[in-house]
Amino acid sequence: MDRVKEIIKFVESHESHHAEKQWVIQKYIERPFLIYNTKFDMRQFFLVTDWNPLTIWYYKENYICMSSQPFNLENLDNSIHLCNRSVQMHFKNCPTRHPELPEDNVWSRKLQEYLCMIGAENAWEDVMVPGIKKIIYQTMLVSQSKVTPRKNSFDIYGADFMFSENFNPWLIEINSRPDMSSPTAVTGMIFESILEDTIKVIIDRKKDPNCDIGAYELIQKQVEVCQGKGDLFATIEEADTTVQAPLSSLWACLVV
Repeated sequence: MDRVKEIIKFVESHESHHAEKQWVIQKYIERPFLIYNTKFDMRQFFLVTDWNPLTIWYYKENYICMSSQPFNLENLDNSIHLCNRSVQMHFKNCPTRHPELPEDNVWSRKLQEYLCMIGAENAWEDVMVPGIKKIIYQTMLVSQSKVTPRKNSFDIYGADFMFSENFNPWLIEINSRPDMSSPTAVTGMIFESILEDTIKVIIDRKKDPNCDIGAYELIQKQVEVCQGKGDLFATIEEADTTVQAPLSSLWACLVV
């Protein structure tokens, strides 16, 4: 189902009471940022090494997955709108699409080159990266009270983002322990380096806090988390300020 009227009709029908499927309704981004008129999403990795205090590491290397077909709002076919590799592998690339698009529909650092080419060289550092980091932190923060902290453990996550035409990031989903079993020429190098760098953060930093941590960057570490009256309060260490707020009031990240 891809139309609101169809969804409402189904929900109000007797048929919906016997349906085995669960439905997720999401706001579609009608005006996404496109690369050569092609839709894409970006896989951003991050590492959580502690849930109390919440400690998050952003990985500076990422990759994007593209659609095999030109963007078209009049046609809602999966080959145009779903950029997952597991979906796009079943389609052939449009023969008339831009020649600069990769045959395997995967890019890494070329996104920044494309931004420079279209005159948006500052968009990555000024808008996209800060927005991604903020969404990752806020999403983990509102999940903190649902996770039982376990010392000497860690999790790698893969967050999928789209970008609006003004370069603002929108979170699609976050995958726990993302699949790294089917590398391409681009992703293979990233998968290898992220596993190596994770070992540096998890093991090497215990002996040397100033050791090389590869492409990881610590983006947030709480000072402490304490139980308040009826709520879980977090004392958050920011760059220049310290903020205390109930976690229930921090549902600021819109997941679409």
